[in-house]
Amino acid sequence: MPHFKFEPRKELEYLSERMKQFVEEFPESFQVEFGKEYAPRVEIVQTDNNVHVNIELPGVDRSDISLTIKDNTLIVSGEKKLIADENANITLSERAYGPFNREILLPEKVDREKIQAKFDAGVLTVTLVKIVPDSAREINIDID
Repeated sequence: MPHFKFEPRKELEYLSERMKQFVEEFPESFQVEFGKEYAPRVEIVQTDNNVHVNIELPGVDRSDISLTIKDNTLIVSGEKKLIADENANITLSERAYGPFNREILLPEKVDREKIQAKFDAGVLTVTLVKIVPDSAREINIDID
């Protein structure tokens, strides 16, 4: 029968290192919902010239949404309000309500003067135009 030497201190150090790796590799965009707090889902789609940020806000009124940009971060905040009458007896609710605040780090430098936002069918779509550095642009040079 093979013998294995068990060293608790080394095992704990190994476990600690693995936990650190797990936390570092955990995706930033991953969200776990606890309780009934509302956190809108976000999707970022890039094209050659634009960054499109789609934010799901079903049941949120346009007047309850605030959209700002600071540095390279898009900030969406607001509140999803309870629709039912305060005196109503809710027998089942799987919906989430309340204030929300999402800070979305943008993947590219964007032109702050050319930001467009559209709210349609419960989805807020923010279109941002990418800034292409002069050094990245291709320029044809005529040869004499």
